[in-house]
Amino acid sequence: MFAKHRFAQQIFVKQWRSLCLSACIYYGICNGLIGHQVAAAEVVAIDLAEIYAAQTLEIKDQHLREQWESLFATDPGWIPERILWIRESDQAQRLLAARLLYRGKPWKVLRRRYPADEKSEVSVNDGFVQDHILREWRWNPSLAYIPVYEKYIASDMEPRYILQALINLEELAPERAFSLGLRLLDEDAQDALPQAKLASMRRQALAFVVQHAQTQIVEQAPHPHTAICAALERALTQGSDRDRFAACQVLHGQAWCLPFHQLALDVLLSRYKEQRLSEVDRLALVTLLAQSDALSLKARVESFIGIVEKAEPALAILSASILGRTGMLVPEQRRRLIALASLRVDRTSSLPLREALLGLLARLDPKTAQEKAGVDSPWVDLSAHRKDLRR
Repeated sequence: MFAKHRFAQQIFVKQWRSLCLSACIYYGICNGLIGHQVAAAEVVAIDLAEIYAAQTLEIKDQHLREQWESLFATDPGWIPERILWIRESDQAQRLLAARLLYRGKPWKVLRRRYPADEKSEVSVNDGFVQDHILREWRWNPSLAYIPVYEKYIASDMEPRYILQALINLEELAPERAFSLGLRLLDEDAQDALPQAKLASMRRQALAFVVQHAQTQIVEQAPHPHTAICAALERALTQGSDRDRFAACQVLHGQAWCLPFHQLALDVLLSRYKEQRLSEVDRLALVTLLAQSDALSLKARVESFIGIVEKAEPALAILSASILGRTGMLVPEQRRRLIALASLRVDRTSSLPLREALLGLLARLDPKTAQEKAGVDSPWVDLSAHRKDLRR
């Protein structure tokens, strides 16, 4: 009797939890949808000239003023709680916009944390408050934020926060976000934004505009914007190793990327031959080799043979898998590659590289693969099977 009662109680508790969870999810979805619709429908213009003079804003609620002014302190405390208080007021857009665009000294300096001689060096523009405001606006978008985003992106904030503002703006005004992203690609352009002088900002802006342009290139135009092409070429030929790596990461999945893909391969293979390949360049080359198609690789067979002979295991393994494809080698290259792979199988101490080279030999010359593999190796049977297939 007690067991039955206990079983029924457990079922009731589980059903009650499921019902509560469903209600919470339903309320959250409805609240989110309604919030998005209201934010899009009720557009209240934000006076930028007014919010620039943040200290002159009139706030009647004393508690609201204290919460808002705390965001200008060197130690604002628990930022989400203060933003939550501000969100519930009818001045939320103006107050958060004023804090987002504020550039200047802190309003409050807490002596318990900062010594007196360091007060002048303390700045409120460390990004933590801006980060919370940008996330708040991402979840509660409004068309009134568009001019604020534009001013913020044109400021001298850190690249990661400018990128966050670009992503927020893209949801409200995609074309404006794309045009501002283009102005962050080249520091020498006439309409370049201030943070275009930073290489990290240019790399993040390049990834943003390429991702934004993917659907437009497929649906509207066969080629990307000329500024994107110029930025990619500049990053690959004139940029640092981090610029090349960032450019290689966006070269995938689109037909228009093929010329830049080939350019990146040529640049990186040339640096490899000249022994100027850094660790970041090696990662970029591995990324390209993993994504390359047969047509772009066939013209660079000689470079891949050299990589199999001398390069580090990661590059050599990828090159061996590429050269193992059918139809990529002429007879003279085939014979030379078999000899080089046989020598390196004997010399290498890397087990993954040894297995890759034995797989390459099994494709090119099963007899040599059987000799190099050893008696108990599975490559003996696999090589014998490939010899039977050739008969």
